Amino acid sequence: MFAKAVNLIMTDLRAFIALSDPEGPDAPDYVISGNIAMADAPDLTPPINQRVVVSVVNIAEEAAFKNAAHYERIGAETRYRNAPVFLNLYVLFSANYENYDTALRRLSQVITFFQGKNTFTLKNSPVPEFSDDATELRLILELFALTFEQVNYLWASLGGKQMPFVLYKLRLVRIQADRTQATSPVIEEIVADKSAV
Repeated sequence: MFAKAVNLIMTDLRAFIALSDPEGPDAPDYVISGNIAMADAPDLTPPINQRVVVSVVNIAEEAAFKNAAHYERIGAETRYRNAPVFLNLYVLFSANYENYDTALRRLSQVITFFQGKNTFTLKNSPVPEFSDDATELRLILELFALTFEQVNYLWASLGGKQMPFVLYKLRLVRIQADRTQATSPVIEEIVADKSAV
């Protein structure tokens, strides 16, 4: 699901950059997912140099949704299963370009795109690889600012040199296995046994 969620966003972002800069040096793959820590690795396939590289750098559970219902009613039956997990992905967009002006221009295009469109669903961003069970998919991106100290820690942990980047918090990726724990008939009425009193 993570890869699909990131790909949904990348597809729209790639199209936006292509429209605003059709003759760019990196056409047609303006945006690619990859581990930015491998930026200096030779012979990567596909290459991540001269691109905007999208990397998931952290995953955190959304605490506000921890108490979701663990059952659902389907017809005359109640199905019990573990509540879904809602996750926030922290997605790093790095402008991996030799030319600094190009890197800043790409970064500006990324920020402009997400300012204009920060909510993604299958209705406003159709991607054929999603199945019908993802109709409830709703991804919201928020700009996530880091302090200088956090920026230092982030790039030190990635083991590479810092490059122009922006970090977004991608809310909410819903994860739920289709695994039923138990089933029972729906309780439709309660009869009190007065003889037991």
